[in-house]
Parts: sequence; C-alpha cells; structure tokens
Amino acid sequence: MATIKQYNEYGETLEKLLILRTSPLAVKMIEKESDIPEGAFRPKKDKGYHYAQCQAFALSRREKMTVAMLKEDNWCPAPITAYGLDEIPERPNMRAGEPMSYEKFEPGEYERALGGEDEMMFSVPADKVDGLISDLIQSEGRLGNYITSNMIMMPNFPQPEHYKMAFKRWAWTTIRANFR
Repeated sequence: MATIKQYNEYGETLEKLLILRTSPLAVKMIEKESDIPEGAFRPKKDKGYHYAQCQAFALSRREKMTVAMLKEDNWCPAPITAYGLDEIPERPNMRAGEPMSYEKFEPGEYERALGGEDEMMFSVPADKVDGLISDLIQSEGRLGNYITSNMIMMPNFPQPEHYKMAFKRWAWTTIRANFR
C-alpha cells in the first residue's frame, strides 16, 4: 500500500500530466480518531460547523486542505451511511424499520460541491493507482502530452504496423495503391 507521501507524488504527477485545475484527492478510511493526520481540519471540532462531504472535497481540491470528516462533521446523511459511520436512518414519516431512500443529484448538480461544468469525478482503488500513474507516464512518452499536442489533419500519415497488417489482411493494398 502506498504511503501518504507517494499519494501526494501521484497527485502532483496527475496534475502535471492532465493539466488539472484543481488537486486530485486521496481518501483514506480511518478506523479510529487517532488515525487522523496531524493538522487535518475538522469542521465541527475546529470551527463549530458542518460540511457535506462534497463540500469537504471542494475544500481539499481548491484550498489543498486535509479535511477529516467524522460523523459529527457531516451535514449530509448519505456519506455517513455509505462510509459505515451509522445505520441507514429511518425517515420520520415512514413505518419503523423502513430505510430512508436518498435522493440522487441530477447530472450537472454542482452548486454545493463547487464543481465546474467541465469537471468530473472518478475513483481508483488504492492498489491500482501506481499502475494508472505508470500508464499515464508511458503514454506521455509515446504519444506526447496534452500541452504540446496540436490538432492537425495529416493525410496519408505514417501507418503503425498493426494498421499495415490489417490492410494487408483485407487485401486493400492494391486498392490503396490505385488512389495514390
């Protein structure tokens, strides 16, 4: 398992390769309060107020803050349940024992999370991050990078071997020769 330092390095690599406007996040599930990194911001404990999980993510992305969100810090019940911090709550107007269903946000909802219309979220299991970073670095070496790539229309571009093999298999070499 990667260390915090390695995850920070992964984040820096992602920012460089993908030209991200906000920082990538690593989320660590803690087992006990003593696992919280030193200096982490705790909304309820440190300021006396709550945040929704998406707002905590926005603080981390935009302000580069380490934010620890325990049950008492959350202002939204979905993460509390999703992270296993409590049982699924019952809605007061429902029968006892009937779980509360959560409304899901419509695509494009970004008001609370402060996400831009051109932003997205994806997650990578911890044991796959190293492979993702390695693949991105290799791609940059083979294909160039996002900053230096130019979009140009190049007819009759040099074909990679697998293209040539495909055309040969299709017996299009004679057809192609007629159009040169």
